[in-house]
Amino acid sequence: MITLFQKAGLRYLFTHPWQTFLSSLGIMLGVAVILSIDIANESSGKAFDISMESVTGKTTHRLSSRQGDISLSNYTKLRTDARIKISAPVIEENVKVLVGEGFTATFLGLDPFSEKEFRNFISADLTGGDTQLAQFLSSSNTVLIPESFAREAKINSGDTLSLKWGDGFLSVVCVGLIKSNEDVSGDRIEQFIISDIETARKLFKKGDFVSYIDLILTPSEVETITKTILKDPVLQLSAAEKSNETAKSMTEAFRLNLNAMSLLALIVGLFLIYNAMTFSVVQRRKLLALLRAAGVTQKDIFIQVMAESIFIASIGTIGGIIGGIFLGKVMLGFVTQSLNDLYFVTTVQTVSLSPLIILKASLAGVGGTIIAAMFPAYEAARTSPGVSLKRSSVETKLKKKIVLFSIISFALLVIGVTILSVSGTGILTGYFGIFLLIIAFALQTPAVITFFVKVIEPIIKKLMGNRGKIGVRGVTANMSRTSVAIAALAISVSATIGVSTMISSFRGTVVDWLEQTLVADVFVSSQGLVSRKNEAVLDTSLIQRFLLIEGVKTLDFYSEGSGTINNKTVEVFGSHIDPENESRFNLKEGNSGTAWEEIREGSGVLMTETFAYKWKYKVGDQFTLQSPSGLIALKVSAIYYDYSSDVGHIAIDYNHFKKYWKNQKISGIGVYLKDNVDITVIQKNLRLMFPEESSVSIRLNKDLRDYSIEIFDRTFVVAGLLHILSVIVAFIGVFSALMSIQLEKEKEMGILRATGLTPGQMLKMISVQTFTIGLIAAIIAIPLGLVLAYCLIYIINLRSFGWTMQMSIDPVVLFQAIIIAVSASLLAGLYPAYKMSVTLPSKSLRDE
Repeated sequence: MITLFQKAGLRYLFTHPWQTFLSSLGIMLGVAVILSIDIANESSGKAFDISMESVTGKTTHRLSSRQGDISLSNYTKLRTDARIKISAPVIEENVKVLVGEGFTATFLGLDPFSEKEFRNFISADLTGGDTQLAQFLSSSNTVLIPESFAREAKINSGDTLSLKWGDGFLSVVCVGLIKSNEDVSGDRIEQFIISDIETARKLFKKGDFVSYIDLILTPSEVETITKTILKDPVLQLSAAEKSNETAKSMTEAFRLNLNAMSLLALIVGLFLIYNAMTFSVVQRRKLLALLRAAGVTQKDIFIQVMAESIFIASIGTIGGIIGGIFLGKVMLGFVTQSLNDLYFVTTVQTVSLSPLIILKASLAGVGGTIIAAMFPAYEAARTSPGVSLKRSSVETKLKKKIVLFSIISFALLVIGVTILSVSGTGILTGYFGIFLLIIAFALQTPAVITFFVKVIEPIIKKLMGNRGKIGVRGVTANMSRTSVAIAALAISVSATIGVSTMISSFRGTVVDWLEQTLVADVFVSSQGLVSRKNEAVLDTSLIQRFLLIEGVKTLDFYSEGSGTINNKTVEVFGSHIDPENESRFNLKEGNSGTAWEEIREGSGVLMTETFAYKWKYKVGDQFTLQSPSGLIALKVSAIYYDYSSDVGHIAIDYNHFKKYWKNQKISGIGVYLKDNVDITVIQKNLRLMFPEESSVSIRLNKDLRDYSIEIFDRTFVVAGLLHILSVIVAFIGVFSALMSIQLEKEKEMGILRATGLTPGQMLKMISVQTFTIGLIAAIIAIPLGLVLAYCLIYIINLRSFGWTMQMSIDPVVLFQAIIIAVSASLLAGLYPAYKMSVTLPSKSLRDE
């Protein structure tokens, strides 16, 4: 049964709706951001799982070539030499369906006579029955599309589809829709296109090659294949499940960073909850004192305040969940684009909302509020009735604790730095260390307020007289609330500084790297839908043909392949670098002269910084690489900066790569031109060497740089959005604090109005106060932001991706931070200032 005391507490919340709403709003935004990131991560992850499940089917193993596509002769050998019956050749390519805004899809070329045991697509029920199946099998350039994808892309049976493959275009006809295997929630969007394998071979010019051969094997059959087919070192047998996990694990650091950044909004929200609950207690100090004197126990008051905070948290959490679902749809688009750019092709059209992420967001909202409210609840419970009746006691207590706060702050600072120093490569421990640094700076807020007000008070008094002095002193006079609001605003603005500095530093580093690395005039390569991956599709005969073009000076070219180190697949580049162009590799470690000698001899390799970091290699280390032609003993000759991939690779001399990988194709060519040559003419001449429908990309230097920067900017859109939301949360905190001051200082403002202070003078006085709040927040935010930037650049990003960046501090970013802090404070103070200035003195001075 609800007691009279509990009813009074609930009634207080309903009679102060704006205060309750503002208290809930902070936690609402924090929960919404956390939930939206979880939705984006889970939805994209589920889409990837569905895609892999659909493409893989019942496949247990996959036979592929280390050199790219695999010859169909191996399909025959499987059935004759190894006597494997359940096998199916597959052609898999990523295409873009040019319908509406465009849809990325996986194109599968399948053998109808081998497919039944694997995916059962072609033998599945079609919406049009056997007629469509017959048309599919008998006609060229015909495809089938799952119903779920067709519905999403607005494709009908009989439609002619234009597909973009690289820089070329393909035309196919949809002759039927496959009945989708959608789950009850409708989340399953099977985004692929199916054709007969012969059709796919012609469309993608595969000749006698396919992408891979799917297998369903028993342990004994695996052993048989190992003894027979795998005698050819070019071939590799991999478990299908392991391949999918490897692809998905590439994104772990990316997703972890998003989750960690989303917690920032919740941290700021907790400051607001603390501020709101403190004010709720302070506003009722007289009432609570009277209740204590009437016999209400400390336990009852503690429970009541906590119950009120849980009620506020519940409202905020429910609102945050609703808002998070909508925000998640927005986030999903940005996250999916980044995954497409950096890792693998996936398209998500449906938001995935599991009970687990709802529970996580709810626990974050309610649990975080309980933690934040415990301190004001404890203060309310332990304060004696006599002290509670004195309003000044709260501020006096806080000021006495400034030294204690500073000591705790220093201790947390030392602990945080220690954790960051000794935590090795741990990302979560790194974020925990940063969290302690943030709290350490926040605890210094009362000390900074006291010092800054002493410094600025004489200046303001000289400029604005006593009214300005009163406005500035109001910051310290109400420090129990202004300190929390300033801390919340400072943390949000520091996040803006930290993230902006990190992004601009990274961007500057990448631009410098591109300018040093992309020195060729024209770049020719295959064009995939994942930017960091170029398949080896260019014929080596192109090298001589390119050199015969008038105006071409020299060429660099490379071929991508894969090898194995310690049973783990790694990317290997076979690179031909003209000696004149060796300087474009910016070495982090190693001697340029001896390194290139060892590489051309075949005993040494170039290794990207990310690869060396994740594999813990140093210059001079020896290792063994499994190539298609056997084991190769190699030495790390040099480590160089590279920002094209967070996976990393090793590069060996092309002549030795060709010897061991026996690869007759290359992935890309850099064309260097003679002086005073018309580059557009060269580009056209190069284009004439390829058919119109060719999937080969021919880009000018500037175009490739712009494209690379475009991908970079898209990758950090989510980070920018998150810290904007954090500033919004802090804005609400300042607004809430100033509204609290307005309500509490109503009598004091009434006295000032009664002694002759005009509404305009009152407005100016409060504006001085809000300006001071914003300026103090900026003073705290700038050093904290630079510390955050340092940690993000040299600790978090290095541990997450293995990249070393050069930190560059942009004065514009710091100036913008000051503007944001002051503007947010001034804007948040407009309404409270207006309310204070127009309040009638008679009403303010009336005491019931």
